[in-house]
Amino acid sequence: MVDTLVVLITPILLLALAGILLRFVGCTAAQFSAAPSSSPVVAVNLVLSPNPSVVDKPVTFTATVTSDGSAVSGGSVQFGERTADNNLTSLASAPPDPPSGKATATFVFKTTGQHKIEAHYVDDQGHDQGSTFQTQQVDPAVARAPIAFVQAAPGTTEKLNSISVSTAPFPASISAGNLIVVWIYWNSPPPLQAVASVTDAVGNSYLPALGPTAGLGGVAGFQQQIWVAKNITPGANVSVKANFATAFNGEKDIAAFEYSGADQAAPVDKTGAATGNTQNAVVGPVTTTAPGIVFAAAIFGTTGLPGPGFTQRSDLARNVAEDESSPAAGPVKATFNNDPLVDWIAQLVAIK
Repeated sequence: MVDTLVVLITPILLLALAGILLRFVGCTAAQFSAAPSSSPVVAVNLVLSPNPSVVDKPVTFTATVTSDGSAVSGGSVQFGERTADNNLTSLASAPPDPPSGKATATFVFKTTGQHKIEAHYVDDQGHDQGSTFQTQQVDPAVARAPIAFVQAAPGTTEKLNSISVSTAPFPASISAGNLIVVWIYWNSPPPLQAVASVTDAVGNSYLPALGPTAGLGGVAGFQQQIWVAKNITPGANVSVKANFATAFNGEKDIAAFEYSGADQAAPVDKTGAATGNTQNAVVGPVTTTAPGIVFAAAIFGTTGLPGPGFTQRSDLARNVAEDESSPAAGPVKATFNNDPLVDWIAQLVAIK
């Protein structure tokens, strides 16, 4: 009887013990298991600008790198091109800017077509943490129309005690993207005055191309300067104003000229200036880097005329503004016709 009872109870006890052990082991595993580890999520966003572009013009690569949504610090971004045989050719590299996580570089493509550009973020330990790609379309360079004179805003003279002088309005509306060249000369008592700014009613931005150049002898006290406004905003009835640092009682003269076809980003190629009292004033030569036009202007103690090959664009107060086409890169100069022993100031701006 006892043996039979033991035989019956033993399996029950063993089953109960196994259940207890399983519960214990399960609780222990749950209680002491380590939390699963996770790596930060690194994201790289690549922007190519301009896209499409043209051959031989720079393209800006901008990669924004974040780690778990925050800008990274340290490391570098490697920019490369994936070729048809799946090789990666390095083009440039740049570190991410700490506040923004942006890395920027430029590259000039020499061949047309589609270029697969990749940006790889490499951390300080040399590990490639994230990458992205964009396709850059590179088109052939478009031949630009020759630079051409469009119109002049008639020149004016101001001799009162004033702080500015303005041209008459351009006869027709000025056109978007064109270039305005401004010729200014003035006679101020010491201390010599300077042009502080050039403005117009449509808000174009004018910058000095060169100068001012001061005269001697018969043009002592006179100065001359040429300013330009590139890639202009269009408008009707537009006049151009030169503003001086302070008002003064002296002659102030201004004329403006509109040209089409000039480089909208950097139209001023080379400049030159000269003074003298020789017959047939000359300024230059300067060596240009591209075809374009030579704009030149001069003032004289008496009077002057344009030089051979040049077209006169203004005869303001018996002085000369002129231009001539320069069909190829190379040395150029500007000449004027004037009597001997006449003092003069001359300037040129080669425009591309």
